[in-house]
Amino acid sequence: MANALEPEVRVNSVLPGVIDTAMIREDVLTVGVECAERYRDRIPLERFVKPSDVADVAVFLAGDAAITAAARGWWSTVG
Repeated sequence: MANALEPEVRVNSVLPGVIDTAMIREDVLTVGVECAERYRDRIPLERFVKPSDVADVAVFLAGDAAITAAARGWWSTVG
């Protein structure tokens, strides 16, 4: 898609990991806190992605600083 639309349109995607939301916190109660902590501890920064982390990547991609960023997937996984 990026090749078909460039240079007028830049095509990128944001690929977040587990986002710390109310739904995830409810799921933690279902699977158990210990299980969720084991998963979280495998993440290098030892925390889930915050919604603001994803927003920061999207704002960057929408701005002039990302003018050369095209046809990429941007991982927002805190590690």
